[in-house]
Amino acid sequence: DPNQEVVTNQIVLLRSTDRGETFQAEYVGKVDYPATYAETWICELTDGRLVMGSWMVENKEHPDLYFLSKDGGKTFSGPLPMGFQGQSTSITAYTGNRIWVPYNQRQHGQVGVWLALAKPDDDGFHLMENQIVWEAQISTRSDTTGDFSQWTDYSFGEPHCTVLPDGTLLVVLWYEQPNGKGIRYVHLAYEED
Repeated sequence: DPNQEVVTNQIVLLRSTDRGETFQAEYVGKVDYPATYAETWICELTDGRLVMGSWMVENKEHPDLYFLSKDGGKTFSGPLPMGFQGQSTSITAYTGNRIWVPYNQRQHGQVGVWLALAKPDDDGFHLMENQIVWEAQISTRSDTTGDFSQWTDYSFGEPHCTVLPDGTLLVVLWYEQPNGKGIRYVHLAYEED
């Protein structure tokens, strides 16, 4: 129903306790100002805590936020800032209570897909790595600002990271650049210090 009001300043979390037979809706991360959460992801850390990451469109200072749950998702702390200004974040669990966070960068610094490694807790995001893994030729197809309101003009996006069985990383994204369009992947090895 296009006339139905949509609440965008909180996340709706659907939970099932009967293996998907039924779901209960719960609200997480409500903020007291006009805002739009976009592309929220959730994963389980090594110690069983849940971490949820989201991109908030109107929050220019801290658009990338995370939440933590120590009780299986019944309650979450947050929102807490991730510490960078990206778009379309996703999260992937990694060893040692760490997560990989691929994200798009269209407005700040080098344009492309970046990959961050962090160890989030209630005291902070604890960013350990943050590097570009795929450089774009252009940020948008028509040279717009790259704001969410112009999302149909984006020239790359939706990055996701998978940890492969051998421990290497596969980052996948879509792109439409002057040199072609389609799906790209970047295969990476991460070496611990």
